[in-house]
Amino acid sequence: MNETFDLFRGRALKIARQYDTDHMTFADLTGMADDYAAAFHEALGNSPDEIRQQAATRLQEKLLQESNASGHSTKISEALLELAASLNRIPIY
Repeated sequence: MNETFDLFRGRALKIARQYDTDHMTFADLTGMADDYAAAFHEALGNSPDEIRQQAATRLQEKLLQESNASGHSTKISEALLELAASLNRIPIY
């Protein structure tokens, strides 16, 4: 579980850096955030619902902490907030 957490924390930071360098628009970011959240929940696989919810909450809290960290640009903070929010959002497909 810790490996999955670390992997997705790293992915979030990578996405945020891409957004910061203007390689994507906010619309692109929201699409990536939905894909990111879906991949995270899929990676948890057959874990019980309680474990999945705890993992999502833990990752969401970490991304929120990272977004508030000093030294990040406004765009990185914005991207991390969007990625954190995506973990509990229900996609409208």
